[in-house]
Amino acid sequence: VDGLGFAGFQKCSEVKVEIATQETWEGGAVLPEKTPGRAKWNPVTLERGATLDLDLFVWLTTVVASVAGIGSPTPAYERDVDIVQRDRDGTTLMHWRLFRAWPKSYSSGEWDNTSDDKRIESVELEYAHAEPIPVGSLS
Repeated sequence: VDGLGFAGFQKCSEVKVEIATQETWEGGAVLPEKTPGRAKWNPVTLERGATLDLDLFVWLTTVVASVAGIGSPTPAYERDVDIVQRDRDGTTLMHWRLFRAWPKSYSSGEWDNTSDDKRIESVELEYAHAEPIPVGSLS
């Protein structure tokens, strides 16, 4: 995350884009003419075992401050995010870059001291668009 450095996560939801379909009927046409419309990128959710690192929560508070009018009026909270999937030996399997991302929601995870389960922290990111980065690329 630009400005935050490295954050490791165990799970990442899919990167998904949907293109709307525009339909028009010319004259007395029986079948519509279909053309692509607007693109919609679905949010990405990242999950990890809870840590003491508060960088993601602090990033979310910059969004809240901006919306409330007490922070920067410009979208200074928007950051490019690289999501890199690695296998156990560190080999990169997949790399996506999310452009102009910002945290939509944050969860510190449910606490249950009667369970052996660990807390799971999650953050949901909105973004303008995404691009796959070829594995092995330095860009």
